[in-house]
Amino acid sequence: MKIIKLVMIATILLLVPAYAFSAELGYMRISLIEGDVQIKTPEAGEWGLASINGPLAEGDQVWTPQGSRAELQLNNGTNIRLDEDSALQILSLDKDSSQFYLSQGRAYIFYNASRGSVMQIDTPDASARAFNRANFSIGVSDRYSDVAVYKGYVKTENTVGLIRINAGQMLSL
Repeated sequence: MKIIKLVMIATILLLVPAYAFSAELGYMRISLIEGDVQIKTPEAGEWGLASINGPLAEGDQVWTPQGSRAELQLNNGTNIRLDEDSALQILSLDKDSSQFYLSQGRAYIFYNASRGSVMQIDTPDASARAFNRANFSIGVSDRYSDVAVYKGYVKTENTVGLIRINAGQMLSL
């Protein structure tokens, strides 16, 4: 009887930590902050200071004022680095897809998702989608958006049409 109780207690003690670590931690977090990075959530409705490991969700906005930078990390290993004077809104987050709106500034994306996943970054001028592992940047100015691809490829779309940008190429839209 004592052996059965000990085995049951040992089993519970071994399974509880494993179950706790398997819990979903969310899809996105702030992994690096430099300067006064700010975040605005739909619940709060106003801007506040961002914090390291702070979770991000659909509808959240991240602002990196002058002299600030931030890195956002998705659970799939993808990193988005925001340069100073950048504004990014999270439109949708899912296990296999994500969509963002970069209204100003520059974002460097290290897309590291598995096959069958897609990441889309929209700007006022265009939309860029990565379907496979890719490293690329998107910069938004008053007149156009620049997309530069360092590894892999990105498909961009605007009023002119759909264009594929391969590694080593840059396009102003």
